[in-house]
Amino acid sequence: MSRDEATVEKYRHLFPAKHNPKLPFVGFQQVILKDKLSTATEEELRTIQECIDKRFEQETVLRHHPWEARKIDDTQSDIDLERQYVRE
Repeated sequence: MSRDEATVEKYRHLFPAKHNPKLPFVGFQQVILKDKLSTATEEELRTIQECIDKRFEQETVLRHHPWEARKIDDTQSDIDLERQYVRE
């Protein structure tokens, strides 16, 4: 954030007066999302929810089956990926 002065200036009003320009990016995202969601349409909110649900499902699969992260294409079987993962 500290390198992108235009963005910091654009959203400065959302932060406390003594805002640290080196605020971690996740914190910055949360503030911007909170501001933007208050004006979102129903369609935008639905799209956001779908994105969150899809991402949650993907992360859940990777948590329970970490070898899935190595999958490049459909020619790789889950069994082979799991064996390779366990060997390493």
